[in-house]
Amino acid sequence: MISLSQEREFRTQRGPSLKKVLEAPGLARQTRVVGLLPVLNEVATIRLVVRSILSSGLVERLLVVDDNSTDGTREELEEAKEEFPQLEVVVRTTERGLGTALLFGFEEAIRRYSFDRLVVMDADLSHDTAAIPQLLGIPADLVIGSRYYDGGHIRNWPTTRRVISFVANYSARHLLGLPVRDVTSGSGLGLRFSS
Repeated sequence: MISLSQEREFRTQRGPSLKKVLEAPGLARQTRVVGLLPVLNEVATIRLVVRSILSSGLVERLLVVDDNSTDGTREELEEAKEEFPQLEVVVRTTERGLGTALLFGFEEAIRRYSFDRLVVMDADLSHDTAAIPQLLGIPADLVIGSRYYDGGHIRNWPTTRRVISFVANYSARHLLGLPVRDVTSGSGLGLRFSS
């Protein structure tokens, strides 16, 4: 686990280069990384997000959990599978919601793949896929990307979503006494050691 002083030190540093990540003792070349991408009606951004995740060369497989999109997202994903054979798509037709999509995705990733690390991103460009090497370079069991640290930012959000996020984080942080700034972040990397 990373200490608060290590977290502060990390925040002030630039992320490691891809070469340094691949050479780091904690992330050997044989480390298997799987991506998880929950989606609902993301036709405008899905191709770009998939391409940027898989073009990094770090993510071996990408599992997309689609909550039965109706805007052409599924068709975009089918076309993307021709370019990226490591892309798999599961369409859920009976449930909707980010929380259940993530739980379903975690279970499916564990069932389908043997991996060491799991990267979770959003498909609406609110999570910066360029941060994947930086997240993988941190020697911790769980790393959560945050919008609310020095250097963090929010893109493509309307004012109402920003206000809701701020109020939710402020309330949770103060009511629960949590030492983190971004309790609603969905961007992160979980580490799982396979047997």
